[in-house]
Amino acid sequence: QHELNISYPSFTFSIWEKYSEVHKMNINRISMIASDIDGTLLDSAGRLTERTKRALLSAHEAGVHTVIATGRAFTALPEALLQLDSIEYVITSNGTSIFKISDGSRIYGKDMPEALVAAVYDIFCQYTYPVEVFVCGQAYATKAYCENPAAYGNISENYVRLTRQPVEDMDAFIKKHKNHIEGMDIVIDHPVQKKIIRGRLEKLDDIYVTSSVEHYIEVAAGGCSKASALAQLSELLGVRLSETIAFGDAENDLEMILECGIGAAMKNSCPKLIAAADMTAPSNDDDGVASVLENLLKKMYNKS
Repeated sequence: QHELNISYPSFTFSIWEKYSEVHKMNINRISMIASDIDGTLLDSAGRLTERTKRALLSAHEAGVHTVIATGRAFTALPEALLQLDSIEYVITSNGTSIFKISDGSRIYGKDMPEALVAAVYDIFCQYTYPVEVFVCGQAYATKAYCENPAAYGNISENYVRLTRQPVEDMDAFIKKHKNHIEGMDIVIDHPVQKKIIRGRLEKLDDIYVTSSVEHYIEVAAGGCSKASALAQLSELLGVRLSETIAFGDAENDLEMILECGIGAAMKNSCPKLIAAADMTAPSNDDDGVASVLENLLKKMYNKS
């Protein structure tokens, strides 16, 4: 058995020791990288660092595919990522869609069934919290929320204003697009209410419920997740999930962290993800993704 040790200034760990008990993979080969964006690939200021760009380029030059897997809509992707030649595909809206970056085409999609849209929206309407709807790669949200996100507990005001299209009449909008909805969110800053609403949603049939940040409950069609979309893409690319390393920081990354060959949780991840991961990477503010990739490429491909 080959043992792969990855060292950082403050810690050293062996992937193989933790990994060999539960998985059978060729640790000498990584064919694909799957990474979340916020809290993972980007630092806390929303920047893609030069070190991370170099690491992704080195992986690309070594023949490793890089895939973005995010809860964001396609039109909300950072321009810095879209400009990287090393990234070909992006999984959006928590696994409901796969887009080809070069031409913006949606090559895979699993929209919410009409009955599920109606059931979810019926629950949402019983509360006064803002609603977001993802349609054809674009995020739409309640107009009042778009105008003043901070009033609803969202401190990422610029992000909301730049990435959401305001909707004056959400009832009419959902009725019009009921057969083309990728996912729906409710924005809620009340922990007790969040638990109640989530419990009600999880009782619905054929639904996927998750959360990328504390003030969101995100839903999609049953069977959707970043992992399910990665499985679709791996078939297209002819690579194995067992030869994929996945990076994430939040609950909506859980399935791909569990399903991929190596699941790497950032140091800044939620406790649930760290507990499920095969390894803990340095935080997003310490170039955690780049740190791990640099070591993997050096040891597996003799590439710095």
